[in-house]
Amino acid sequence: NASNLAAVYGAGYMLKWKPDELIAALSKLRPVDGRFETIRSAGGITAVVDYAHTPDALQNIIGALNEIRGQGNSLITVVGAGGDRDPFKRPVMAAEAVKG
Repeated sequence: NASNLAAVYGAGYMLKWKPDELIAALSKLRPVDGRFETIRSAGGITAVVDYAHTPDALQNIIGALNEIRGQGNSLITVVGAGGDRDPFKRPVMAAEAVKG
């Protein structure tokens, strides 16, 4: 994500890395599967997979999607929280998805 890349660039710059070295290093980075992973259909629909597993992470991903989606485009959020992990965060995450 752009803000993370900007933070890495800024940290490298403060550590006296040369700008061309920073750009070269950043250009070699590859996205992590399941983190803002985009899938585009032949019909023009874009799906974004993100394994946001906390209410804060879900709020951030929905906020980022709302910033970049075009006016009039829908945002459909599917949240999964299976297993025997923290069941108390499920209603909080559902509330974040509804607010989206």
